[in-house]
Amino acid sequence: MILITRPKKENLKLEKILKKKKVDTLKLPLLTFHYLNKKIVYEQNKIFIIASLQAVQAINILKNKKTIKQSKFIVIGKNTSVQLKKIGAIKIILFANDGNELVRKILKKNFVKFKFEYLCSSTFNKDFVAVLKKHKFKLVTNFVYQTKQVK
Repeated sequence: MILITRPKKENLKLEKILKKKKVDTLKLPLLTFHYLNKKIVYEQNKIFIIASLQAVQAINILKNKKTIKQSKFIVIGKNTSVQLKKIGAIKIILFANDGNELVRKILKKNFVKFKFEYLCSSTFNKDFVAVLKKHKFKLVTNFVYQTKQVK
């Protein structure tokens, strides 16, 4: 038996895969997400950083279609990138598998003239933000959803 602690929606996908392999599962989501009613604003010299599926869902709920289509994105995670494209993003300018890889790629590129907006949760990778700020990148965090423990 496998205990699945992913969020509810992801639990269902993993459960289906495991059932096909005849593996018993127990679903116990540990986190829940609350999407905040925040708009994202397009600026020509701004790049949005997205590191989670929940951030993609949060901006999609807000009906930011025009902004999503116009904006430049840096993305962590293959599935996050795929979902972002599905909601209309066409300018994914950088992709990485994890935060450390993304930092290395950002440092190699000439992004001095750009501002970054990290679309994230109230719980986010503070080390990632600290490294970019240490290298003098203009970065703001925009909490587009909240992560809460299931009680």
